[in-house]
Amino acid sequence: MRYSIDSSGCVVAKGKWPRGKLAALKESIHKWEFIVKVLKAGRPRFQNYTDSCALCALYYDFVCEGCPVATKARDFECRSTPWKRRPTLLQAQAELKFLKSLLPDKK
Repeated sequence: MRYSIDSSGCVVAKGKWPRGKLAALKESIHKWEFIVKVLKAGRPRFQNYTDSCALCALYYDFVCEGCPVATKARDFECRSTPWKRRPTLLQAQAELKFLKSLLPDKK
């Protein structure tokens, strides 16, 4: 996937969505790496919606059943995670760290 911010200030994902849980998690991490990079570059405000999230592409249905984020957070729609529609750098870094913590151990 390739991420950008469109003229209306929304994060946009272009490409093919991954089909599996691990691939979608890794792609979501990639998206949040992009968001952290954008915020570090000084872009203070933009919109971040579910339509640019690989995990949401697989699991978003108002209960998010099966999503590793929903399973870990024990809720839906990322309500108790650092995710924000308009993240600050600290919130974006926290979300990135949270998503990376969901990766399986490399044993």
